[in-house]
Amino acid sequence: MYFLGCIGYLLDGSGLKELMCSICAPVSVDKMLQGRAFARAVRGHLLIQTVLSNIILEQLDISAEEQKAIDEVITDFQDESPSLSSLNQNPHLVSLAKKMENKLAQLKKNGLTAMLWVLYLILVNLVKECIHAELSGYFMMRRTDRFWTGVWSDLTIEHTFMRSMKPDGVPDSVVSKWLLGLTATYDICMSFEEFCGVNFSSSEQHEDFRESRKAKDSTDIAKVSLWFESRSPFPVTDEIMSVATGVVGDNTITCYDALAVGKQAMTNMVVKHFTDVKLMTCSVKFYYGNVVVDPFLIFQMISISKQTDDDLKTYLQHELAPFSLTLFDEAGMRKTIKSALYEIFEEREKNVYLHNF
Repeated sequence: MYFLGCIGYLLDGSGLKELMCSICAPVSVDKMLQGRAFARAVRGHLLIQTVLSNIILEQLDISAEEQKAIDEVITDFQDESPSLSSLNQNPHLVSLAKKMENKLAQLKKNGLTAMLWVLYLILVNLVKECIHAELSGYFMMRRTDRFWTGVWSDLTIEHTFMRSMKPDGVPDSVVSKWLLGLTATYDICMSFEEFCGVNFSSSEQHEDFRESRKAKDSTDIAKVSLWFESRSPFPVTDEIMSVATGVVGDNTITCYDALAVGKQAMTNMVVKHFTDVKLMTCSVKFYYGNVVVDPFLIFQMISISKQTDDDLKTYLQHELAPFSLTLFDEAGMRKTIKSALYEIFEEREKNVYLHNF
């Protein structure tokens, strides 16, 4: 969840937000990039990674044997999922993976923007590996033997025990009696199910395997592919820019090199006391110098300390954005309701005389 928020933070201003708005509701995109809407965020990142992978695969010279190996793997997945060891032992798939690595290294040479989107592919792969590790039994609690039924331990406590302790309008004495009787009621409910021949459990079919979800995924993949047709994710340029708006960043933006920066930060922590560890911070320039602050904290402080509009004018004398946020956003000029213009006009009474000429 936090790692998804890191991806959204690193790709902020790159065009990822506008891309996700084309397949998801704009209201939920902010939550997805923050990692709060976990399921939607994972689905969006996987769809975008699929399209980016297809763009790269179209540029590879795939032999007939490698294409046949890919078709066989897809056929095997429809019947029974092959093991990871069998895939790693397939020489054609290993050769194709090597070509993919070489192509990614070649795309990095296109420029900083291409490096950022290659980094995005790597980060999404890390998300997939984390999810696989969790569903394989690590850090999970299971109630059935199905592969996708694992739930994190903290969510299990929150969804079952803590939610049961927060009923509205029920005295604490009743809640305590009800909680103590849960173990007995469970056996009673299971006995009723066995006696009546009814099983109140969810289907063995995962919701992502439904035909409606497959159709929705295919439609969204087509939208993402169409979006990338006019906006190349791997442009040949030395500038770091947004592929959606074309806004170019300055040399202080190093999000494309986040992996190397992170590794260097971990190296600097080795054999150091916790109090001696120093990480990168965000600084904002004021009239009396640079101050290390959190941008979100600035907004909170302004909202709380502002007493009059004159105070707000004083705060806004310093540039906080490269363009007017009241007129523009990252996608372009803001749209407004046409009826709002009518409300600006004031009603006045005046005699108007019309003459025929």
